[in-house]
Amino acid sequence: MQLPEPGQSRWSADEFLRRFVQHVLPKGFVKIRHYGLLANRHREERLDACRKLLLVANVARAIAATATGDETEPIEPARPRCCPKCGSPRLLTIEVPKGTALPMPRDTS
Repeated sequence: MQLPEPGQSRWSADEFLRRFVQHVLPKGFVKIRHYGLLANRHREERLDACRKLLLVANVARAIAATATGDETEPIEPARPRCCPKCGSPRLLTIEVPKGTALPMPRDTS
């Protein structure tokens, strides 16, 4: 019996099929490689928006200014949007176009 090369291995037919089937998606499912902020389609735009929201450029500018001795205004951290009624930071804003009826909530019972 010939030994496998480094990085290779030998499996029985059952083990090979078991490992192969782990990569097969059920019918109707689609494989998504990346999603959210790091999705390829809009990665740069979203990361730029995140950097602006996190004030990375302003902080870097302020650090550079303090290193040179220039006076700058203090930078306030971004504040989360809060509910105007209860003050909770969990605020969900849904914009509904005028003349459109609100969707009825689903019955979860």
